[in-house]
Amino acid sequence: GSMRIGKDFILFTKKDDKLTCLFLSRTFHEEEGLDEVIVPLPSWDAKTQQPLTQDTEKYATETELIFKYSPFKNEEQLFRQFKKIEGPS
Repeated sequence: GSMRIGKDFILFTKKDDKLTCLFLSRTFHEEEGLDEVIVPLPSWDAKTQQPLTQDTEKYATETELIFKYSPFKNEEQLFRQFKKIEGPS
């Protein structure tokens, strides 16, 4: 099978008290002149909204890229999207 998307794709998931945002952006890769694929994938605890990472530098880079190249410019805007997902997590 195959899937075709536009220039940018963002996916929000909510499962097992974990919130995850996957961002795939051709716009980012073209503007930064990148040859390798970089896919920001930050996650948060659904209850505390704290990042689920030991690597705070990587988390900061991932979220900065999402804020720069997606329609969502801060964590508050991202969390609003997670709240739209029905379910207990």
